[in-house]
Order: sequence, then structure tokens, then C-alpha cells
Amino acid sequence: MSKNLLKEAEETIYGPREDTYGPPNVNLTRIADQWSLYMKQKYDVDVKLDAEDVCWMMMEQVASALLLQRQFWNGIRMAIT
Repeated sequence: MSKNLLKEAEETIYGPREDTYGPPNVNLTRIADQWSLYMKQKYDVDVKLDAEDVCWMMMEQVASALLLQRQFWNGIRMAIT
């Protein structure tokens, strides 16, 4: 991975993004608290999610979207060949 890419990510996370959403750990913890509350209210499940859980689930969401895109474009390729 390029050092420039990592530097750009760091500058974004601790720059404009932090200005909008606050420090990453605080923001991710807030999301985890909301998701934990959702699980309790919808499924009556007491689960204490944390910032790391949120990161993993967000990565899964991106992976799923990328898989869907690949399936979509593979379908297009098959349709036109």
C-alpha cells in the first residue's frame, strides 16, 4: 500500500472528517451504542457492540457492495457477449 494513500487517509480522517463527525473512536462508539440499542429494542438481545465491531461491520458492508458491483458488471459482460 502506498505511503501517499495512507497519508491521505490519515489527513482525511483527522481533518475534515473529524471536524464533521468528531474523533473516530468517539464517533464509532456512538454508532456502536445506537446499534446495541437497536438490537435490544428489535430483538430483545443485550449485546454491547464497540467501535471495533462497527469497523468490522462497515468493512463487511463495503465488501458486500463491491461483490454486488462485480456481479452486476459480470452480468452485463455476459449479456453483451
